[in-house]
Amino acid sequence: MKALLQLADRWESEAVILDRYHDERGAAMARMHAVELREAVRSHDDELLCPAEAEAASGYSRRRLRELEAEGRLQNYGKKGAPRYRRGDLPTKPNDGYDAQAEARRLLAS
Repeated sequence: MKALLQLADRWESEAVILDRYHDERGAAMARMHAVELREAVRSHDDELLCPAEAEAASGYSRRRLRELEAEGRLQNYGKKGAPRYRRGDLPTKPNDGYDAQAEARRLLAS
């Protein structure tokens, strides 16, 4: 998501340049795209996920997500017994660099 927000920032910067060249339509379009992209990112981040969806999105087990909630490090937007976690609040496991699908393709090709 960070890369998408950086793209929106770049479009805003390009709009300033287009304004300098008196290209009001181009500048307005660049700003509009930046706003739409930021809204899409915000909407995605604000999505409330059930524990199974949160587990898939974060890579952390449901148990660990509950522990993070109990520690006050993850907010439950649902009810007790029916938690919902905001996608943008979820921690994500660091990628260890291992790509199981690439390994499977490599093994099948040999």
